[in-house]
Amino acid sequence: MNYKFYLIKLLTDMHVGSGDMDFGVIDNQVQRDVITEIPTINASSLKGAIKDFFIYRGKQSQMSNVFGDENRAGDYKFFSANLVSYPVRSNKRPFYRATCPLILNEFINWLETLKVNNKYKEVVKRCAKLLSKNDEPIILESDKNIIIEDFKVETAQTHQFKDIEILEKLLGDNIVLFSDKDFRKLMKQLPVIPRNHLENGISKNLWYEEIIPRETRFYFITMVEKKCKNEQFEAYLTDNIIQIGANATIGYGYSKISSLSIEGEQNG
Repeated sequence: MNYKFYLIKLLTDMHVGSGDMDFGVIDNQVQRDVITEIPTINASSLKGAIKDFFIYRGKQSQMSNVFGDENRAGDYKFFSANLVSYPVRSNKRPFYRATCPLILNEFINWLETLKVNNKYKEVVKRCAKLLSKNDEPIILESDKNIIIEDFKVETAQTHQFKDIEILEKLLGDNIVLFSDKDFRKLMKQLPVIPRNHLENGISKNLWYEEIIPRETRFYFITMVEKKCKNEQFEAYLTDNIIQIGANATIGYGYSKISSLSIEGEQNG
């Protein structure tokens, strides 16, 4: 089996709904990992969005081995997209990109499970091990007096963010490392947008839904038998903007997918 890692960069806000009813303030919640409660894009939602893109572009017949048809299942296996960095407000920049050891170690676990040794592994592992004495967020740059989401932050020592350009290919620039506890708190406070349905200028239905803000990043993995690989799929996937989730007509979910240049092969 061949596998490949991809990065999703959100160009606009996104709402991929969980389908669960909430009797609190938020009517429509986003999909979350059932264990960590960190936002995710379930494999079925991700595959469906990508398939719809190819159908809309008239490429379905060329992708039958990828997605399948009425006679057979597709050869490509799509894994859920895992969040890897999330934009957070700051007093010095419009935003920093937050991550935490839990997220980074999950990425490392995928590399180790698939037996990948590449440029990301050691750099990500080193970042995941950074600790603050006071359990405060740590920024990977030499700046001072920064406040991020009401948190005072520490600055990593110069030697601790060696090879940061490799880390930035995954997370983006202006990185801040939160503790798992504080990051999960942030994930419980996603932006909530009011939505309204009007009939003749009169509100008929007001509801509230969570969104994942633009600049958030996810990664996902595809797996396929070597003999079934579709080079055209790989190229077309990364050359276009793909819409994921609901509310396409109001600009939600437009994303750029790129290859992380992580790929390999396993028996089976």
